[in-house]
Amino acid sequence: MTDDNNYTRIFRKSILPAELIDRAAIFTVNRLGFNVYICMKGNIHEYRRAASSGENRHQIDRISSNYKDCPIFSAICLHTLVKTDRSNQHINDHDKYSALEQVKLLFKHLLDFFYSNQIVVCFASIKSFRGCLTNISLLKFFKTPIQTYAFTMLKNVGYSIEQKLSQQKNICELLLKLSENDDDKFYRLCLYLFRRSTEYHFINLENELKEANREYENQLEQCHILNEKMATILSPPRENYAYVPSIRVTPTTIQVQPLKLVKLHRVLREKNFNDPMSLALVEIRDEANKPLYARDFRSLRVKFKQILTEGIQINKMHYRYLHHSMSQVKEKQFWFLDNHYSLENVLSWMGNFNNERVVAKHAARIAQCFTSTEPSIRIPAEHVKYIPDIETADKQYCFTDGVGTLSQRYCKQVQKALGRRFMPSVLQIRYGGCKGTVSVDPRLDDQPQQLVIRESMLKFTSDHDQLEICKVSSPRALYLNRQDILLLSNRGIPESHFLVLQNENHLWLVQALLCSSIAFELLNDRVGSTCFNFRDIAKGINLVEEPFFLQLIVTCGHDCVSKFQQRAKIKTAKNKARNMFGIVDEYGVLEYGQVFIQYNHINDEKLDVIDKPPSVPPTILDNVKVVITKNPCHHPGDLRTFTAVDRVELRHLVDVVVFPQKGHRPHPNEISGSDLDGDEYAVIWDSDLVPSTTNDEPFDYDSQEKPIRLDRPVERNDINEIVLDIAAQNLTGDMSNLHLALADLLSTRHPEVVRLAGLISQELDAPKTGKHPISNEELNRYRIDLLKERYPDFMMKERYKSYLSEKIIGQLYRSARRAIIRWHKAARTHCSLRHLQAVQIKDESFDDDNLETPQSHISNGSRNTLQWQSYNNTGNYHEPSLTLDPDLNHPLAKSETRWARNLFSMYRENLRNIISVFNYQDEIDLFCRCEALDQVASGKQDLNISAGLELQRLIDTTRRHFYHSFEQLRTDSNFKPLHDNPCTRDSSCSECEEIKLARAAACYYVCYSQAAKQSTKARSRILSFPWLFGTLLTELKKRKQNSNSNNNNISKHIVIGRAMRNVAKRLIENKELKLKIFWPAYSDKAYLFLRSIKSTITNNSKLFKRDIIENDQQTDSMCLSKILFIEIMNNWIRQQNVFDEHSTPADKKPRIREICWHQLLINFILLPNEDMSNENPSNLSSSFEQYKVVCQSFNNPLMIERYMDHIERQVSISSIDFDNSMYNYCICLIRLCFRLAREQKSNEYAYLSDYLILALQSIGIEKELNDISIDIDT
Repeated sequence: MTDDNNYTRIFRKSILPAELIDRAAIFTVNRLGFNVYICMKGNIHEYRRAASSGENRHQIDRISSNYKDCPIFSAICLHTLVKTDRSNQHINDHDKYSALEQVKLLFKHLLDFFYSNQIVVCFASIKSFRGCLTNISLLKFFKTPIQTYAFTMLKNVGYSIEQKLSQQKNICELLLKLSENDDDKFYRLCLYLFRRSTEYHFINLENELKEANREYENQLEQCHILNEKMATILSPPRENYAYVPSIRVTPTTIQVQPLKLVKLHRVLREKNFNDPMSLALVEIRDEANKPLYARDFRSLRVKFKQILTEGIQINKMHYRYLHHSMSQVKEKQFWFLDNHYSLENVLSWMGNFNNERVVAKHAARIAQCFTSTEPSIRIPAEHVKYIPDIETADKQYCFTDGVGTLSQRYCKQVQKALGRRFMPSVLQIRYGGCKGTVSVDPRLDDQPQQLVIRESMLKFTSDHDQLEICKVSSPRALYLNRQDILLLSNRGIPESHFLVLQNENHLWLVQALLCSSIAFELLNDRVGSTCFNFRDIAKGINLVEEPFFLQLIVTCGHDCVSKFQQRAKIKTAKNKARNMFGIVDEYGVLEYGQVFIQYNHINDEKLDVIDKPPSVPPTILDNVKVVITKNPCHHPGDLRTFTAVDRVELRHLVDVVVFPQKGHRPHPNEISGSDLDGDEYAVIWDSDLVPSTTNDEPFDYDSQEKPIRLDRPVERNDINEIVLDIAAQNLTGDMSNLHLALADLLSTRHPEVVRLAGLISQELDAPKTGKHPISNEELNRYRIDLLKERYPDFMMKERYKSYLSEKIIGQLYRSARRAIIRWHKAARTHCSLRHLQAVQIKDESFDDDNLETPQSHISNGSRNTLQWQSYNNTGNYHEPSLTLDPDLNHPLAKSETRWARNLFSMYRENLRNIISVFNYQDEIDLFCRCEALDQVASGKQDLNISAGLELQRLIDTTRRHFYHSFEQLRTDSNFKPLHDNPCTRDSSCSECEEIKLARAAACYYVCYSQAAKQSTKARSRILSFPWLFGTLLTELKKRKQNSNSNNNNISKHIVIGRAMRNVAKRLIENKELKLKIFWPAYSDKAYLFLRSIKSTITNNSKLFKRDIIENDQQTDSMCLSKILFIEIMNNWIRQQNVFDEHSTPADKKPRIREICWHQLLINFILLPNEDMSNENPSNLSSSFEQYKVVCQSFNNPLMIERYMDHIERQVSISSIDFDNSMYNYCICLIRLCFRLAREQKSNEYAYLSDYLILALQSIGIEKELNDISIDIDT
């Protein structure tokens, strides 16, 4: 308060995101209220708002901890009671009832919140007492940096562990005693306790420590058996990787995390800094381990500046800010250097940056040294030639910006150094102070200087002469995104093409639920064949019915469909579009508007094709129209069409796009203002996606204001300030989202939308220029003035008003929403509940009104005691039981059980460590690597690669243990083989073969027996272990099948066959077989009828269609199973209520004209049987556009009865032919629908294919043909 007219009110607000709650909440209730104890894995978010008189806007600031090193509080308690006044016993009953009602309402809201976020709710009586923060002084026990680091990591789990460590001081003594001062063992013991502490709320540290020691000794014994050393904590699973200290800074804490596996960069590779604790990776995150909002970062800028300036103290270790890579600064990740090293000496070793006095560019030059690269060959300075760039006559544009050349001889040496099978055409490199790409030029092979660097590639001077590789050219599939689709649609590509493309992607995922061969393709593509031999396994095991593989399929499918919904991420045909590096035509043979494209084929591995497909030479596009863009793309001119031509001089270049060095402006500059220093371009030659319209005028990306150049050398404080600016105001994502919304509401060519596209380009360059084109306040004005704070539904802005978008992105979004409902159900049944948690709102909105106290709600009917109820709105869902397969057994398996249990124990503990360290939900997410809890970080790909390397090392080690005793051909004199026969892992005698099979069966029994006792959703549930030896399990399965003559032929499509039989039985029972047929006696085929539809105009000028009954035409004969399939699908589609003459693109359930369904059926009827399983059936018929399939009129009851009797007999017995036919009919009908949608550019056929895929999806997930679920707000 200041005076009566000027005052300041302070409001505080605490936010508890669901992500911070650690699985459980405990209620203690009484007659006047309740206490709820919420288990936490991070501190709550606290905000402060100062409201001054006379001000319209109030500043909301995130509050940091008052402590320098605040702990993570493991639980918080919310007290909610009706306040009583002991000095006045005569409280108004009306007010008391009102207060009780508010408490009851809050209780219900809390329960609903917990249940909807899968948080376990318990009721108990808890006694609590006030305490004080502990101050652990136990670190004096530990003498080495690793021990200090590991113990601090354990302490940072949460206050409950910190308190236990403080109270049980014998834990430190026991740690040192068990580890015997071995740093490696000490860290492993601490890591075990770290993991267990995050898995369970209540643990006995001493017992857990002893169990950790037993696990360690078991692993050590297994390594001794193999006569190999146990990999140390600092031994990376692959060269060019290393473990580094990892520190997480949040608004309230500084947390030491488990050592992080990272790919090396130039500084990490330097021998002078090879102390494993010399460099630490520090990341600034939210309490829930999410990216920190820019608004919050700005509030806490002073705190973070202090960290950059003064460094971080971790016990005895002091780290100072060194630098970052360009991708890291946007994600607020930084490299810190141990204070024992001289910061000035390290920077001096990197190179001389003094010539660059634009602060942002100066920081970007240093960042080159921190790009993750692979070392290759050394190239002495005398073998390098520096040449000028090729520019336009007016010097305004550069055709060769960031690109040079390399001899074929050197490129082959690089290929060998990297261990690659094929020589790439383009390398993205770092060399000394140079960055960019180099393309192969055979003309340099005989020259003394075989690396040619252009002036635009040289950024600073350095003596470093090793050629470092960031990335190389290779065949890379292309995924469309929202921006691509928006610009392509803007250029006239029909909406139906995008709808069909997404449906084709979804169909493949649904097929994987039904067909083992498609499941094999999906798992091979998403999981990889290095983990499991899917080919051998799929030969004997039905992948879609085995619980472990079904979980993998569902997780992959759910992830893909989620990306359809959230980003419209749609995969294109592998040999019709690619991601490619862009380079310049060094020979000058391309004209303006031409490009050169030669690509290698990507062949899908098929289960039924044993032999590798013959090698296909690269394909050159000659006189082919292509469309090219580069992401991110926003301006209409960013997407451009070219003519791909063949040029002999360029045929040595493969899997790249070559741009000309001619014209008034470089084509890369026209496309999103890009260059050739490593930018990848989306290149499409699929005729369905190449526009025929004229290119829009490109945006002038070089017109922005030049950055400020200092008149003095750049200092560290300058860098700190610019880094904080970049991290605090990274508005690229917000601007892109706003552009997407405005383009939907207005158009991509609207002046305001075009202006915003230009601003986004400038914002992308902000890390290099230091200039932001727009402030957050100006961006908000865009939202208010143009959007009116209304967003299209596909943006999923739950805090704003939304409308149903009629444009293609909205249609794709609602199609994905229709698809994801059953994938949710599958995930709920088979996988972790993480898939079902509420999506975090990622906008910057903040409701100030929530700071106020809610108005009281008075109810005269309330009693003065609370009636506690449990409001569980999650519903009851079936959880499948895990039944062991009796075929996967062996007579000798029991004798191998103990051996299998030891191996499983080692595998399980190491696997859980990987899951914990890399923050995955469970083993399924780890193998799919698509649902990491940390996935919002841009480093998700690096995270997945590191986790994959750790996983592969574990798999290789486990397999070596399994096959060790069968490797008889050894030189080790201490090794005692089973016998004298020369057996190996892959070739063994009958005795060894039986032991292998017995051990595989024992591994299956041990693993699945334990998993059967756990919930499907338990994080600790492991099913992968026995399938590391899947080939042996498949052999057991085949033996059992061969011994049982009834099971020699197992239907591949039994799921769909069973579902179709059930529908057919129901149709017969309800007498719903409707088609008019003619079935000659003594024939196994029958005929259907088509009827002409005549259009008539009534007196009021309305058009209607009437049947011409006398002109019914008989179709060609067809098998009765095909007619039955038509009966089933005709009955199903009519029950879905999708037929109507009128529909709008904004409909959640788009209607289609009934005639479209009849046209599809007629084309299906006319299709020869030999085309049923063909992916490209014969040409479609257009001569029956005014016909429909005729339903029966019961003129021949005897034929009808005979027909129904035959169908009843057909579906009463299982038949592999019937199952296969139903599957092939389904796929053929959907593909015909795709064809009609494309050829007629019809959204109706695209919607129809959508519905048919949902029918197939219901069979794959629910095992029955059920109705479509359109409740897309569920």
